[in-house]
Amino acid sequence: MSDLQQDDSDIEIDDRRPGRSIVDGMIDGMAAELSSETYQKWIVNTPTLMRSKSAASTTSKRKKPVSSTSDKSSTPRPSKKAKQVTNISDSEEEAPEPPLVLTVYIHIPKNAPTTTSRSRKAPAPEIVEFGPFDLLATDSYPQFLTKLAETLPCRTENIHQSKIKWKPKVPKNAQILTLGKETGYKAMITEMKAKKAGSRTIILTMPAPAEPMEEEVPWATNTDDTPVKAEKFDYSQLDATGSADSIHQQQMTFNKATKEERILLEERYPIGNYPNIDPNKRIYFNRKTGFYYDLTASRVGVWCSAIAKNEADIETPPLASRFFDANQRIKNIAGANPVNPLLAPAAVAPAPAPAPAPAPTPAPAPALSLSDLLMASLLTNAGGGGGLNALLPQLNPGPVLAHPHLPPQPKSAPPSPVKRHSVSVDRFCQDYDIDDIDCARLKEVGFRPGDATKSERDSDLQNAGFTLFGWRRIHEANVRFKADLSAGKFDA
Repeated sequence: MSDLQQDDSDIEIDDRRPGRSIVDGMIDGMAAELSSETYQKWIVNTPTLMRSKSAASTTSKRKKPVSSTSDKSSTPRPSKKAKQVTNISDSEEEAPEPPLVLTVYIHIPKNAPTTTSRSRKAPAPEIVEFGPFDLLATDSYPQFLTKLAETLPCRTENIHQSKIKWKPKVPKNAQILTLGKETGYKAMITEMKAKKAGSRTIILTMPAPAEPMEEEVPWATNTDDTPVKAEKFDYSQLDATGSADSIHQQQMTFNKATKEERILLEERYPIGNYPNIDPNKRIYFNRKTGFYYDLTASRVGVWCSAIAKNEADIETPPLASRFFDANQRIKNIAGANPVNPLLAPAAVAPAPAPAPAPAPTPAPAPALSLSDLLMASLLTNAGGGGGLNALLPQLNPGPVLAHPHLPPQPKSAPPSPVKRHSVSVDRFCQDYDIDDIDCARLKEVGFRPGDATKSERDSDLQNAGFTLFGWRRIHEANVRFKADLSAGKFDA
């Protein structure tokens, strides 16, 4: 091994000798003139060729030669398993992850019932639930408003955005937060993304949308240029049971059902038809009884209801109704002359005055002096016959003269069981805790504190707008009023 190293060093030294390059060039030139076989046979391994061969062998070990004759061996095919893995990774990169879906419910509180009672704690408001609708986590705030408006339904500009509050459904005692328009909306989406699947449910609490000022035009659109639906928000479903709004809605429904009958009555009995009584009222005159009635809205409603049921006509009201009894007539009418002479009562000739009764015949005065009376008394004491009665026959009264029979005086109306008072309806309602709406109805139907009432509500009271329990409270208050009036509570 040392000899070879020594030889190599000698070769390297000899390679540096002068004239060696000239010899190598001569050898290379001779090799070029020879054939390839002769060259391969007689080639002389010079140091330069040896270094070239050594470098070529080292390169061949590092890189295998690529053969152009075989494509199959040069291009290895990947296995099926590797190909499938490559396809799966490509599909995951191409298909985006689906957005999270949030479920949204809408809670709108009902209107609080109207009452004047002073209760310590107000009852919890009732809730009307709307929805649900699906909200994508990628939806923008305008898209959220559009879905909210479609669920109610209403216009987006009618939503009170600053009053919307939200809370997650789970847990139940979660804090209620203000949405705060777009900023709060983004915070809500971020918080709901962090929740687990099955817990992404939102509850929105908001007031009812504002009522539109005018009818929607057919080409109206929402904020995202989608057409507005024809449906409108139903405000009647927010009316509290027994509330003034609910009663008002019922009254409007009744007026709509009896619209034709009401028009006929208003044309037949216009305002000011009896200006001598009141130029600002509709008045009906009953020719049989001679009573005048103020045709208030409640009384007209009762009349319309009777006409619709074929229980009355335009000329004759339902006289069996308590709204047209004698107590409801217009009282204290002085010189009321009907404008329409056809409706005036026929003149009645005055009844002849009864003949004066003859004066009774007076009894003759006794012609006895004081001495005669004294003598009669002495004889009576002495036990004489006859006594005072015998001596004084003229003192015995004769048959009483019967007075001539006088014609019976006309009987007046029976006295009212309630004594006279000056308590107004307003004071009655204030002292006995009657709400303002029922108080106005009592004035409209002509109620006077102390009138005879029944605990049950009839059809007339129902048409006037009184509720079942509301009328029972009025009846009980009227009973207490009579007792207090008899006890002298209102004498001062």
